[in-house]
Amino acid sequence: MVENNNSKQPSAVVTKTNNPPKKTPNDIHPSYLSHDEDSKSIAGDPEQLCCLVQEKTIETINWYIKKKWWPKFFSRVLRFFAIVFAIVGGLAPIIGAFFVEHKLGQIDSSWGYVALALSGSFILMDKLFGFSTTWMRFVTTQIQLQQALAEFQMDWAMLKDTDEKQVPETPSNPNDVDIRTARLDRLKKFQMEVWEIIEKETQAWITEFRSSLALLEKRAQAGQKKVVAPIKN
Repeated sequence: MVENNNSKQPSAVVTKTNNPPKKTPNDIHPSYLSHDEDSKSIAGDPEQLCCLVQEKTIETINWYIKKKWWPKFFSRVLRFFAIVFAIVGGLAPIIGAFFVEHKLGQIDSSWGYVALALSGSFILMDKLFGFSTTWMRFVTTQIQLQQALAEFQMDWAMLKDTDEKQVPETPSNPNDVDIRTARLDRLKKFQMEVWEIIEKETQAWITEFRSSLALLEKRAQAGQKKVVAPIKN
């Protein structure tokens, strides 16, 4: 990902270790199943697990919201200058002819080719570094994660309401196990959905990055041929 230099790790719920990895602001880090030594206190409570999973998902969404700013900025700047120089390059011959016709002076219209070349350079730079595609990819992933979170929250509320109406949760009720299992299944489904969205975005970045490298290599080889050809002649 351009920004892309930022290595990304999908959101996950894992068990706690004695030596947790150091966190860096540019990465998406996994979360612990428990924040204390007694993991059973959270592992056996769907409500606490729900809060933990939602907290991690919101953290991931905020990561995408924060990281999309720089690609958005550079994409707009490069596209703006590309459009400006394209307009200048297109109007240069017309302006030059207008000045000559009205005897206002002479303008070298060949500068229009320079402007068009600069316009193409800005577009190529955006394509090679992937600012626009990264911005769009981050926005798409953010929206997908927010949609998945909203759907999960509604399903969780409906599931909890239905369970409370049909079978009240009491320590002596054997159906409590089924209710807890249904909630845990929904949590697992939601967590896997978040994982798949992030994995899809990461795979798109890898494909785009390889494509950019191939394009850069192709441009470099074409430049070398143009330099070598006159020497041979």
